[in-house]
Amino acid sequence: MTYPEWIKTYKPVQNHIDTNGNMDGTMFETYGAEHAYVLTVPRYNIWTLVETDNSFCIMNGYNWVNRLGYFVTEEPCTDDVTVKMGRL
Repeated sequence: MTYPEWIKTYKPVQNHIDTNGNMDGTMFETYGAEHAYVLTVPRYNIWTLVETDNSFCIMNGYNWVNRLGYFVTEEPCTDDVTVKMGRL
């Protein structure tokens, strides 16, 4: 799935804690109040930005290893979905 397809399909929400967040204001940090908020969201609405082999991808679910940030989406995801980002 491409990043534009992911946005259209799952609809990432704006970060209401830090309105100047990365990824057009939709990424949540891995610490502090932003991370605490992510942990309150249903698991099917959480996504993780991870670094893998010199590239980046967004994976559905809450992941810990190689995480750079989290996303929360309006639409849930119950399948394994990976959004290939390439190099940022």
